[in-house]
Amino acid sequence: MKKGFVAGLLVGAVALAGVAMAQKETRGVSKGEIVLGMHTDLSGPAATYGVSSSNAVKMRFDEANEKGGFHGRKVKLVVEDTQYQVPRAVQAGTKLLNRDRVFAIVAGLGTPMNNALFKDQFEVGVPNLFPLSAARSMYEPFHRLKFYGAASYVDQIRAGINYFVTTKGKKALCAMYQDTDFGKEVLDGVQAQADQMKLKIVETATHKPTDQDFTAQITRLKAAGCDLVALGTIVRDSIIRTSGPSTGTSPPT
Repeated sequence: MKKGFVAGLLVGAVALAGVAMAQKETRGVSKGEIVLGMHTDLSGPAATYGVSSSNAVKMRFDEANEKGGFHGRKVKLVVEDTQYQVPRAVQAGTKLLNRDRVFAIVAGLGTPMNNALFKDQFEVGVPNLFPLSAARSMYEPFHRLKFYGAASYVDQIRAGINYFVTTKGKKALCAMYQDTDFGKEVLDGVQAQADQMKLKIVETATHKPTDQDFTAQITRLKAAGCDLVALGTIVRDSIIRTSGPSTGTSPPT
């Protein structure tokens, strides 16, 4: 999947840069260089994902540059750390768009972060290539500068719930999600599938992306008798949540 993602990233970047080469004074494209930008989490709650994905993108562009780049142009990738915070993402986007004058944003991490940058990004004609978010807003409403190619969070969570209900006999559906655009997107999918299958969502619990203590949320879900919990969580909160609260109580299954 990672190889396919990076290959797609390269194809998209090259195709767009090819169009730019036919134009004069295209931002981020000079005689010998194509400047691309990436906003991601390098030191926050999603750093595990942000560091590995940014390293993968760097490695692939390095490989291409060692072979001469694209049509004689080397790729320069500028990576900015957002710490998975919207204000920092806005700062990072402002720098990439105005100071670095990037040709495109590639693999930007986070639903709320991408959503916060779209307006300014598209106003200056900067494409958004294959964001690391599966929210519907990455491709809806249609915009000629949005490039995305995977199943949405809504479709993913609906398929998961359908599987566990129909094949495992789960009945008490609950949801735990981040209080962000991402988490609410997952909750939309949970509600849509519950409606289709005529299930009741027994309980929900929410938290901030930076929270690390989920005792109250897990206790609430356990008390509700959940036998299936749909998670709208990222890396760190998913790991902490599945380890159970500090009281030693096991999390709901």
